[in-house]
Amino acid sequence: MRLTLTMIVDFMGCWLIEVICKYLLADLEPKAMVTRGRERRHRRRMEEVENRKQSETVVNGHGKHKE
Repeated sequence: MRLTLTMIVDFMGCWLIEVICKYLLADLEPKAMVTRGRERRHRRRMEEVENRKQSETVVNGHGKHKE
């Protein structure tokens, strides 16, 4: 019983130290490389949507908007 309690206290102490160290020391913000990649993907997807709309317009109505 004493060993079990010691192990539980040890585990809780390690967990507490880990949480405190993460709070004080961890840099959880994404790096600039990641956010720039997100922006590029978003911009590329918007361009693809616009290109699809333009190609549908040309195919469906020879330049006229489909309604």
